[in-house]
Amino acid sequence: MTSVLIVDDESLVRSAIRAMIQSPEYADLRVVGDCSGREAVRSARESGADVVLLDLRMPDVDGITVLRGIRRLAEPPAVVMMTRFATDIWKD
Repeated sequence: MTSVLIVDDESLVRSAIRAMIQSPEYADLRVVGDCSGREAVRSARESGADVVLLDLRMPDVDGITVLRGIRRLAEPPAVVMMTRFATDIWKD
């Protein structure tokens, strides 16, 4: 089973991602925690997560800074960066 830590500044987004991961179709994934960017490195270390889903754009600390901290851990987890944009960036 793969353990997952969710890092996003918005609790509603964290809850939605948690709900998706906990659905029966992802039975091989287990959420071990969720937090904002400020707590991410500590949470990654303490949770022992295999994978961190990390928001790139957060107001308290940006995802790149968090990624650097996670990569410095003795046994860093894999990191999947995610983000969303408020505007439509794709044009035909």
